[in-house]
Amino acid sequence: MPDQVSDHFSGATQPVALSTIDGQFKVSAGIGHGRLRKKVANITLDLLPVFTTNDVARIMQFKSSDRLFELTLVSAGASTVVTVGIGLHESGNNHDGAVIDLDLFASALAVNGTVARSSDMFTESSTLDDFDRGLRLWELAAIGAATYTVDPFLDFDLTLTAGAAVTTADEPLIIEAWYTAGD
Repeated sequence: MPDQVSDHFSGATQPVALSTIDGQFKVSAGIGHGRLRKKVANITLDLLPVFTTNDVARIMQFKSSDRLFELTLVSAGASTVVTVGIGLHESGNNHDGAVIDLDLFASALAVNGTVARSSDMFTESSTLDDFDRGLRLWELAAIGAATYTVDPFLDFDLTLTAGAAVTTADEPLIIEAWYTAGD
């Protein structure tokens, strides 16, 4: 059985035989030499002001060309359940931009003690799968509800959207994102 190679050697997305390596093919520097970055945000969903159904909390900002690899949510283990969607909004002028997809990453996620430490939320909503990791954010948005066919060159906000009102004070969350900066 001949050895097979990945897209780093041939440019083909399907494995090809070692004998068909393209010696002139070069992997895109946008992926092959990108510097992995990490953003960490803390937020406490609280009773004052009330974080209630359909309220949006803007967590962190990205460029539409950034490539997201992992999205982690950590809960402090509060006793009450708060449901949230994790999605994207356009940043707009004052972080007041329009919705792109409310639950691209997580949908009706019950945030309480059941969210384990370092739970990866990238594929929680089933809109995305593991093979979507590393796509540009605008490409991920296009898989969800958006209709982008090219990079819109916009800033996007990662957001939490409440599925129900917070009923207990102090629901602290930590959100971590591993990504590479856009091309």
